[in-house]
Amino acid sequence: MARGVAFFKWTDQGVHSYRETVDRLESNTKLAEKFHVEVKEVYYTPGGPYDLIGVAEGPDMKALTAFVLEMESLGSTRIDFAEAYGPGEMKELVHIGG
Repeated sequence: MARGVAFFKWTDQGVHSYRETVDRLESNTKLAEKFHVEVKEVYYTPGGPYDLIGVAEGPDMKALTAFVLEMESLGSTRIDFAEAYGPGEMKELVHIGG
């Protein structure tokens, strides 16, 4: 299972239709199923460096990346995306090759 953290910035289109943001979230959560991805958490962070922050899990990074690209293609957000690890996973990573 792969996990990713997405940092969303609204585009001009997204800002102009900010009142629909929760509806877009619901649509994107359903869209995630197409990629076998589950949206785990979403937080709205207006006034911060990002407008939303989300966490999703999927079978692999390819599925998560495809989902993020599909969301971006809708035009309301630009997304910075990073693979995320829990403490146990990070412990395994730091011991690889060590």
